[in-house]
Amino acid sequence: MRRTLVLLAAMVAMVVVYAGAALATTVSEVEPNDAFAGAQNVDAYFSLDADPNITDSTTVPHATVDATGNGTLDFCSFTVLEAGMGTFDIDGAYPGFDSYLQLFDSNGVVLDASDDGRPVDAGSTELEGCVGDPQCGGFTRDSYLQYNFASAGTYYIRVSELPDTSIPAGKSYTLNVSIPRVIDNTAPKVSAATPTGTGTTGTGIGRGTTVAATFSEKMSPASITRSTFKLFKVTSSGTTQVTNVMVTLSSDGLKATLNPYGTSSTLLAARTKYKAVVTTGAKDLAGNALDQNSTTAGDQQKTWTFTIKG
Repeated sequence: MRRTLVLLAAMVAMVVVYAGAALATTVSEVEPNDAFAGAQNVDAYFSLDADPNITDSTTVPHATVDATGNGTLDFCSFTVLEAGMGTFDIDGAYPGFDSYLQLFDSNGVVLDASDDGRPVDAGSTELEGCVGDPQCGGFTRDSYLQYNFASAGTYYIRVSELPDTSIPAGKSYTLNVSIPRVIDNTAPKVSAATPTGTGTTGTGIGRGTTVAATFSEKMSPASITRSTFKLFKVTSSGTTQVTNVMVTLSSDGLKATLNPYGTSSTLLAARTKYKAVVTTGAKDLAGNALDQNSTTAGDQQKTWTFTIKG
């Protein structure tokens, strides 16, 4: 797969970093994101763009969200691909509001939290009256949190004003998320597509078969659903979608299986043609959409047919 290695990108980036460099590309907040279920995923936005407001911006991949409070809490989700240190940094919140960060695992368990930051990181302002004061010098109300991830997985960062207090409406801030990962710009493909179980690819497939798609890289579980992996019955008058299906992704993220019977015991129709489709809504862990044919403009879905035996 074509990947931009962190080390190579860092070497290139160091050539262009200079005082007053432009800020890295950011993504705007997408509402509603006030709960775990609606958390804004930032996996597709990590880069090594130079940003003077982010520590080690050219050596550690980071994603930046520009947000504005609306009287709720704000959640972002992200995928950690390997163990290592992560950094979560609020810029520009104070004096609008006193930010507070909480980090959660995929089960909603609090892993760590931060109220205010010390020392003052790039992009944050030292509290007025604290400059030069050994008691409070190097202190800011813009929260800063570092956490050493022991394993890969999905995690959540929550922004609030003080613990569990909603962000005031109209108060803006920037959230920087920096985690160790390889920047992946390669679109996934369906590397193998079969009907499985009692039959073989093509014709003569058993009525009790399931349909499987094997991917070129690990896929995001949230993107492999009945909306992105579909089955259609093909007749002379057109196609009809089979909707009573169950779609599952293997634990390694590399194989999706469509069970066309759902909760019923109805078999596929004998001597009938079916079409399976994996749409471009299927995405890898980095947020890259499926593109089955990179030589054609735009993302291309994967389609294949098979015929049930009599």
